[in-house]
Amino acid sequence: QHPWKIEDMYLSHYSFSTKPFQTTADPASIWLGEKHAEALATLQYGLQENKGILLLTGDVGTGKTTVINTLLKKIEDNVIAVMIPDPGLDPMDLYHVLANEFKINETPRNKREFLNHLKPYLYETYYKGKSILLIIDEAQNISNELLEEIRLLSNIELADTKLINIFIVGQNEFNSIIAENRNRAFKQRISIRYHLDPLTNSETHEYITHRLQIAGSDKEIFSSKAINDIHFFSNGFP
Repeated sequence: QHPWKIEDMYLSHYSFSTKPFQTTADPASIWLGEKHAEALATLQYGLQENKGILLLTGDVGTGKTTVINTLLKKIEDNVIAVMIPDPGLDPMDLYHVLANEFKINETPRNKREFLNHLKPYLYETYYKGKSILLIIDEAQNISNELLEEIRLLSNIELADTKLINIFIVGQNEFNSIIAENRNRAFKQRISIRYHLDPLTNSETHEYITHRLQIAGSDKEIFSSKAINDIHFFSNGFP
C-alpha cells in the first residue's frame, strides 16, 4: 500500500471531501454575506436598467472578484460581457481587445476606424434586445489616458438609454485617481457606486461555517474564540 499523503490524512481526519479554504474556490463554496449580496444586487440592477458606469471598490481581499464572478455566472443570454482583467493597456490595445471580443471583423488602425465599426455594432445589438457589459478589473492600475477613453465610450448612447454598461472594479486607491481634477468628467459619469467593507465578526463566523459545511464537515472544528482571533488577525478580509 502507498503511504497516505499529508493532504489525504488532513481530509480524512476532518471528514472533508475537499479542502475548505483554497484560494481559488469552487463555485459551490462561494459565500455571499449581506454586503456581497447587496453589491451583487446593485450590479444586477445597474445592468438591467442600463445605468452606464458603475463603480465597485474595496480593499484587497474583500471579495470584489467573487462578486464579479458570481455576476458573470448569473447574467442572462441577452448580455454580451467582456472582461478586462488588467487595464494596463494603451487606447489602441483596448480598441483591439474590444474589436476581437465583439467579433468586429476588421482590426482598427486608429480610433476613428474603431468607433466607425463599434457604433453600428452597439446600435444593432440594442435593437436585437441585447445588452453590452464591459468590466474593467484592477482599475487602480489604469492610466488617466485610458480612463478618458473609457469615459468617451460611455458617451455612446441613445436619447433614453446607454448602449454600453461599464463596471469599474478597483481597490480603494481608485477613489484617489477619480478625485483628481483632470478626471472630474469621468467621476461625473459614474451613476452608481458601491464600496465593499471587510467582514464583521459575525460574518466571519458565517463565512467559516459555510466553507466547512461545503467541504463536508458536520461538526464544530473552530471554537468561537478561535474564530474571533481569526477575525482579529485577518481584519475581516475573507
